[in-house]
Amino acid sequence: MNGRFLQFVGVKYAALKKQITKGGGDAEILAWIEAHAKFKRQPWEIAAWSEYQSQRPVDSDAETLEDFAKAMRRLHADREDIKTRFDFLDFDDYCSFGGQA
Repeated sequence: MNGRFLQFVGVKYAALKKQITKGGGDAEILAWIEAHAKFKRQPWEIAAWSEYQSQRPVDSDAETLEDFAKAMRRLHADREDIKTRFDFLDFDDYCSFGGQA
C-alpha cells in the first residue's frame, strides 16, 4: 500500500524517507507530502482513492494469496473476517502492538 500511495501522490520513496528521518509528527509529514507531491489531488480524488484502498481485496494471484494465508496463520488461523488488504494491515498493527488476535 505504501508504494501505491507514493505513486498516487507522486513522491519518491527516498525523498520521503529522508524527510521522515528528520523527525516530526504526522501533520508535519503530511504538510511535506502536500508541498512536494507531483500530483496535487483534489479532496474528492483523495476520498475516492482512500475508499478504494480500504475495500481493495487481496490480489488473486497464487503467490500473493499464499503469502496472505501464511501471514493470517501467523496472526490467527481461525479469523475469516479479514478479507481486504486494509483489514489485514489493521489487524497486523493491532496484533503487533499487543492486541489479542
